[in-house]
Amino acid sequence: QNLYSLINATSDLVWSVDPDYKLISANEAFKKQFQLQTSIQAIEHVSLIHDSYPTEVVELWKTLYNRALNGEEYQIETELVNKDGRTEYMETHFNPIKNESGFITGTGCVSRNITERKNQEIKIQHQNTLLREIAWMQSHEVRAPLANIQGLISLIVSNIDEDHEHYDYLNKIDLSCQKLDSQIIRMVMKSNEVEQIIKSEQDSIYLTST
Repeated sequence: QNLYSLINATSDLVWSVDPDYKLISANEAFKKQFQLQTSIQAIEHVSLIHDSYPTEVVELWKTLYNRALNGEEYQIETELVNKDGRTEYMETHFNPIKNESGFITGTGCVSRNITERKNQEIKIQHQNTLLREIAWMQSHEVRAPLANIQGLISLIVSNIDEDHEHYDYLNKIDLSCQKLDSQIIRMVMKSNEVEQIIKSEQDSIYLTST
């Protein structure tokens, strides 16, 4: 009764299957979700893999269960589209269940909805992509024409005398170009700093959610 209360105190899906993929135990969250997804009731000692499922679904879940039944502990992320069209992300852990002799008697599974975390990660990835695009534009698409202007100015200056009426103007333009180039470099560095901060926040979000 205590164990039953424990697994039902969470919204995570908790279940276990034997080597024949028959349900050993499950919490109410799993049973509800299983019936919602398959229109079939999850019953203890009855296989969770039905012939009515598409072949690719049957093969997928057999492969997932077998990995744990062969002794592997692992986790996967899956993307689901609900009936209302919303996309949700699930993180599922698979762990072998062993008896006192160390023999594997089943697979324990815990599946958690990570949609909020995943959406934040996607948002951060989008921000990082924009930052990289901005940094690229600043360091290449902006600096390249600026370098051309500086080159042309140097070429003109080298072909006129210092007492030429435009000599001082050209030097001032060249000085302004150098200052502008320095500002562009600073902006690129700032963009890289912001990207690192966002990455740190992303790592923090992941650690907090797990």
